[in-house]
Amino acid sequence: MSGVPATIRVYTPDRQRGLGISAYAEMVRELWGARELLARFVWRDVRLRTRVAFLGLFWSMLQPLGMAAVFVYLRGSGLLRSTDEGAPYPLYVYLGILHWNLFANMITHASGSLVGASNLVAKVAFPREVLVLSGCARAGFDWLCGLPALIGLFIWYGYAPHAAILLAPLALLPLVLVGVGLGLLLSVVALPVRDVIQALPIVLLPCLFLTPVLYALPDAGAWALLDALNPIASALNELRALAFAGAPHDPLRWALWTLGALLLLLAAWRFFRVLMTRVPEYA
Repeated sequence: MSGVPATIRVYTPDRQRGLGISAYAEMVRELWGARELLARFVWRDVRLRTRVAFLGLFWSMLQPLGMAAVFVYLRGSGLLRSTDEGAPYPLYVYLGILHWNLFANMITHASGSLVGASNLVAKVAFPREVLVLSGCARAGFDWLCGLPALIGLFIWYGYAPHAAILLAPLALLPLVLVGVGLGLLLSVVALPVRDVIQALPIVLLPCLFLTPVLYALPDAGAWALLDALNPIASALNELRALAFAGAPHDPLRWALWTLGALLLLLAAWRFFRVLMTRVPEYA
């Protein structure tokens, strides 16, 4: 319409490649502007998850339950030996598996998010991290579906969690931040190097056994050092300490890992945005 001034937004290389606060502010504004698109992607994934499977939401619960049952049997038969976990072992191991799956699924779903929507990425202009966050949200939905079984185990064993369990979202911060950060990194790397998606399960499997998911790690020696250098271990240790002991396990280590995970996320987001201009070449 004549007489109405047009709004022109100019994108400059400095805005795309800068590392200052203004660059992050621009990224946040663009992501916030795409919040409805993110909600639509999340709803699409949830709807497909519940419609294409006969058991629907129960698959999200059966997978960690089945894995927990295997290790409960191994421990009961004496093939698996571990120290005192401070709680009934089925409760201990299911809590670990449920939250390990949250981390592993965040990375898995996020890493293939750009590859799975390559046509959309190449032809439509929108913040591509929306696809990554949608994959992470799908993992969060599976985690929510597994929570009723965890509550049922608490009731079955008559083990009332301490009130400190309300701080569980804080305990999980390093896990979630690292999951999103690695998801951003791997998603953009997986476009030119598709082997990343195939290699990811091979890498995650040994990490499962090197993390206190199925058993508690020793407090001394190389295992203790490995535990200290693992942000996922810090999150799980704090979560179990809040649920079973009612007090934090190592708040200083948790705080350091939370800060480190936040820095990883911010660096991964900038790396993602810088490479975003070349994403259509590989899509």
